[in-house]
Amino acid sequence: MWTKQSNREGNVNRSLRVMLFLVAPLILGGVNAVPALAAGQTVCSPGFRSVNLSSTNQTNILTHVSNAITMAPGTGFAVTRTVTWTDTVSAGINGTIAASAYADFIIFKLGVSTSLALQASGSVTKQSSYSETWTLNNNTTHQRVYAFLTGTRRVTANYAYKECNSRGDGWGPTDYGTVKSWTVKVEGTALCPHTSYSSGSLESKALVAIGC
Repeated sequence: MWTKQSNREGNVNRSLRVMLFLVAPLILGGVNAVPALAAGQTVCSPGFRSVNLSSTNQTNILTHVSNAITMAPGTGFAVTRTVTWTDTVSAGINGTIAASAYADFIIFKLGVSTSLALQASGSVTKQSSYSETWTLNNNTTHQRVYAFLTGTRRVTANYAYKECNSRGDGWGPTDYGTVKSWTVKVEGTALCPHTSYSSGSLESKALVAIGC
């Protein structure tokens, strides 16, 4: 015979059904189951770009140097000499994919991290010898030997780049590799001997190059 269910029994049954509905996914998928990314759900802001830099290094590079210039004591005059091209420094990246579209962004981030104004991708130091004039004065009582020089500071690093796609549901493109650039051109003179300058300085490198 069918009998009417009491309100209390009905509430208990409804509670059991709700509990089974909540617990079933954990039983079937395991307690550590993570819901799949829903369609249209974003994980990043479309177009957002990120760069991680490591192993940053800065090196003085001598790009041009003259031959030795000898001045007698108590003399001073304008000297024109050819500064010979010795090395080239360029700016760019070397990654796993064609990356010209974001090379300048990576170089910009390298400049920020080093507090240096760096040259844009594709920039290169002068690749030829040229003449330059300097005015020198030797106010001492002994002979002095000089060199004219041009150079810059090269900055390199490893990078890891990623960009959020247009839908915001994943990262792409991603890339990793090396980045390099340089600061401003430095011109000047150096006075022998090279040991009077810090090792690795442009002056020291120029004087070593002329055997002083």
